[in-house]
Amino acid sequence: MIRSRTAKAGVLASGQVLTAGASLITFVVLSRLFEPADYATYRQTLLVYNFAGPLLALGLPSALYYFLAQQPQRSRGVLAENLLLLGSAGLLFSIFLVLGGNRLLSTLFNNPSLERSLLLFALYPALILPTASVAACLMTADRPVSTALFNFGSRFAMVIGVVGAALFWGRPEYVAFALSLTGVLTLPVALVLMTRACREGRFSPTTEGAWGQLCFSVPLGLATMLSMLNLRIGHLIVAAGTTPEDFAVFANGAMEIPLIGIVTGSATAVLLPEMSRQYRDGRYAETLALWQRSAYKTALILFPAMVILFIVAEDLMVLLYSETYRSSALPFRILLLLLPIRIANYGAIFQAAGNSRLVLTRAALSVAATLVVVPVFVKFFGTVGAVWAIVLVLYVITIPFCLVKAAQLLRSELRRMLPYRKLLALLGWCLLAGCAAIAVRFPFPEAGATGGLAVSVAVFFTVLGIVYHFMDVIDVRTILGRLSKRVG
Repeated sequence: MIRSRTAKAGVLASGQVLTAGASLITFVVLSRLFEPADYATYRQTLLVYNFAGPLLALGLPSALYYFLAQQPQRSRGVLAENLLLLGSAGLLFSIFLVLGGNRLLSTLFNNPSLERSLLLFALYPALILPTASVAACLMTADRPVSTALFNFGSRFAMVIGVVGAALFWGRPEYVAFALSLTGVLTLPVALVLMTRACREGRFSPTTEGAWGQLCFSVPLGLATMLSMLNLRIGHLIVAAGTTPEDFAVFANGAMEIPLIGIVTGSATAVLLPEMSRQYRDGRYAETLALWQRSAYKTALILFPAMVILFIVAEDLMVLLYSETYRSSALPFRILLLLLPIRIANYGAIFQAAGNSRLVLTRAALSVAATLVVVPVFVKFFGTVGAVWAIVLVLYVITIPFCLVKAAQLLRSELRRMLPYRKLLALLGWCLLAGCAAIAVRFPFPEAGATGGLAVSVAVFFTVLGIVYHFMDVIDVRTILGRLSKRVG
């Protein structure tokens, strides 16, 4: 059994790293195998589910954490109610796609090829949505390793299916169908893992239990949906207003790096139960201190990631997606500017305080502002205006709102909410390491994408490693000693 909070977060993060890596592999391979128009069809097919998924789930996977802890004596009944609701939502969306939703969305995105792709993809939501509860079941049963293994196994199956279909048929609609087939393989495994983790009671759902889960989860589900919508509004507007080829270039760059969700999501999953207990006992200062430590540790990862990825963005886009997508580096760099404000998960404070309405209010506020700002920015600045608008809304509206409300809940002052001096010093050191990487890379423009990226990354992390050593973040001597023992 894993008892350390850091170890649990690390295990969860490793599984999510593999999950994110699998998704990236499919994008890299398909962007090289397909023409931009066909690649855009695949990305738009995924966009449809990524947009609808949070709405369909209605926060039910997150609600399972609460209900399994509250009703351990009937864990199987709770699970059955949860899966019944998720399965029904997924099935309804699948029916919508089959009965004409595919044509409607194809027209909306100005992409006739999307009609057939969505039709062959229609089975996917009904199969994959119930698997969203795997993490809640396994983590409640203290099985983080199983969670990570399932994440990796399901994504590995997806990579094999998607890449195999692309190589064999070479058409985006058959790749979408391969996704549906991977759902056929993934769902039975997920059901076995969940039923083994929930051992008490009978698999007999009740109307009262299902309704209770639904009432509890709707605010969280709406908040999650709105948060996803906030990040996808730009994609939807660009998809509807440009050619599939332009959308493909935009979509490859206009993404937040998976590292954000991996680091913050894993830390929150581990810390939230303890923060909830501390807040319930009135230990607000301890809750704030725990949250601050998590934010600073997250910054140790996200700040360097922002700086080095900003420097190598063009080389990275060319290396991953080919020269055709070099211009994807611009929206990618713009969204990297969000990393400094992603180090702290304000939703964890709201949930620990039992105030899920604040999560929903924050999300609604962000979406309302984004819906107003994005169309204006796209009109004046083109496709990159969509990502500039998202960055502006989060910095000017969302984060100030979160800071004020979190300070109120924790009985703290705004100036004490985060270790601002330590964070600014850390950012400064990362920028210094970035300058060293640029200085070494700049004289060799002919190095190419691979050589330039390798040189920049090597110099950056060498300088940063020295800085972290003197900041007592890492102990170089200990690391070298362990490596020498293993080699010996």
